[in-house]
Amino acid sequence: MLAKVVFFGPDKGGRHSPPKPGCRPQLNFGDVQTSCVIGEGEAVDQYDFDVEHLVSLRLIFADVYGDRVYSGASFSLCEGSRLVGTATIA
Repeated sequence: MLAKVVFFGPDKGGRHSPPKPGCRPQLNFGDVQTSCVIGEGEAVDQYDFDVEHLVSLRLIFADVYGDRVYSGASFSLCEGSRLVGTATIA
């Protein structure tokens, strides 16, 4: 599926270095947190901070949580307890 993703830099409490395709943040929606893969196999070096990127997004446990992911749904992206970005399903 495609998602519009914005990653936050250190000035917003996010990542210290820009993420690269294949990164695996946690996708949070409501009381559920699961893993996803962002931009797997895409031909870019990294994703700049505070810029909306249209990327592929793959849920690791799509068979369990796939019904919660639909066009227009918005989620937070975390690495541990740190909020590193937001995503909206395209």
